[in-house]
Amino acid sequence: MKKIKVILALVLVTALCLALFAACTKPDVAPANTDTPAKTDTEPAKTDTPAPAKTDTPAESSEAKTYTEDEYTEVIMNFFDLRMCAADNSQHIVDAINEYIGPKYGLQVAITYYTISDWMTKVQLAIGSGERIDVCELGFGNGVGTLYTNTMIMDITDYAAEFAPEAMEMMGTYLDAYKYNGRLYGIPTNRGLCTNSYVIMRKDILEEVGMLEQGEKLHSWSGFEEILKAVAEKYKDTGFFALGNGAGSSNSPSYLFDGDDWSTLVQWDNLGDTTSMAMSDDAGHVTWYMDDPRYVDKLEMVVRWKEEGLLYPDSAIDTTHGDELMKQNVQFASIQESEYGVEAVKASNCGHELVCPMYAPGWITTGGLTKSGVGVPITAEEPEAACRFINVLYTDEYVMNLLIRGQEDVDYRLVNGECVYDVKEKGAYYYEADFLCGNNLLTHPVEGQGADYFEQIKKINEAATVSPYLGFVFNNGDVQNLIANITAVSDQYSKDFACGNYTPEKLAEAKAKYEAGGVHDYLDELQRQLDAWLASK
Repeated sequence: MKKIKVILALVLVTALCLALFAACTKPDVAPANTDTPAKTDTEPAKTDTPAPAKTDTPAESSEAKTYTEDEYTEVIMNFFDLRMCAADNSQHIVDAINEYIGPKYGLQVAITYYTISDWMTKVQLAIGSGERIDVCELGFGNGVGTLYTNTMIMDITDYAAEFAPEAMEMMGTYLDAYKYNGRLYGIPTNRGLCTNSYVIMRKDILEEVGMLEQGEKLHSWSGFEEILKAVAEKYKDTGFFALGNGAGSSNSPSYLFDGDDWSTLVQWDNLGDTTSMAMSDDAGHVTWYMDDPRYVDKLEMVVRWKEEGLLYPDSAIDTTHGDELMKQNVQFASIQESEYGVEAVKASNCGHELVCPMYAPGWITTGGLTKSGVGVPITAEEPEAACRFINVLYTDEYVMNLLIRGQEDVDYRLVNGECVYDVKEKGAYYYEADFLCGNNLLTHPVEGQGADYFEQIKKINEAATVSPYLGFVFNNGDVQNLIANITAVSDQYSKDFACGNYTPEKLAEAKAKYEAGGVHDYLDELQRQLDAWLASK
């Protein structure tokens, strides 16, 4: 393998685009993007991830090989700088990682950080132009399905088996989400694998309107509407709204309700459908989501909220994330997807204590697993070293804490097993984005999560329901033109519908355009591939 010294390559960035996570925004991860798929009694797959002791002191083995500098192999990594912290704040992190992994693993890493806008537009351009990238995060518009379809991701089946055996064993059957024709093209992040759906509400406002107990015990949309009305009445004409950006989340695909109470929830696996059109059942049937009458019920509910003055009027056009609107005292509540410990994370984001009842529990699906992972692009010059470095991300807590949390006493203090980010005026390095790559169960929890946070995440993963279609990967390469047609119609109508601007006439108009764009042909292809996959089982 080529032996060279590390060259640090950093991309300086300035633009923040948190709208990617606004709940009204359509997801764009491929091939599978199932946020809250269907209920099933299928026994969940188990992970053998240990619950490691958390420490920032690297453990050395007296028997481990020690590498000299002329034996170091460089690995170039692309990293998604989700929170815009790394561009101006990462040199010391990369230096610390390299100082450690050089003698221990014979590796050096050069990290190129991308902002959201650059990640969406420049990663594939870089690979397509032949730029060397040895390790690449997968997800957020550059998922394994997208890169596989565009022949930009390498088959690492043999490399990973030899150079990343611990990561392979750790992720077990979850690796099926990254396989095409039985070959492996990436490894999913080991994180909280269940993305739940929550109503996020400010605790202080609930107390002001005398509805704290109702908020804590919330279990129906009508109960939520009562709270929204009380808040809207108290803050009428003040510029503070009951429900802001995020209202459209109640109309997200992959779940419906048979009634008002949240116990009537009906979920499904969308099978890697990136257009939000597909609905599946436990018998393997694919239908059009918009044909279900319960879809109209959801639209009409949000229309009622809008007509009654409960919605932030700019919800359909304001791209500001719901957390930020809450921090700016624009809104009382939002509807979002998150994971265990949502109260602590969201409170840190918005600066208020929160009450967060869950209305839709998550489960483990191909789409959920492909939201974030890591792979080796076809332009990699060091695939063996790339897989060795990937293995480090799944096994070495010191490296993971540096990469995700920062450097102790420089970026954070460790207090009672939790990261406290009061060292710098600017605050955290990466702590809000610990799901990006590697084994996040190795990292320190953040203040408020509890020292046993990741031990709890491990237990939740082990107990979670697993989709009966885990491992089915929709190869959408032959229907890209149909996807483009469907997406164009969605761009015209979906956000309006999700934020209360629905009418029966507008829905009929939209459905006619979807049909003209080939939505039925698209769903037929999805059904064909699912049938073939089921027949092979």
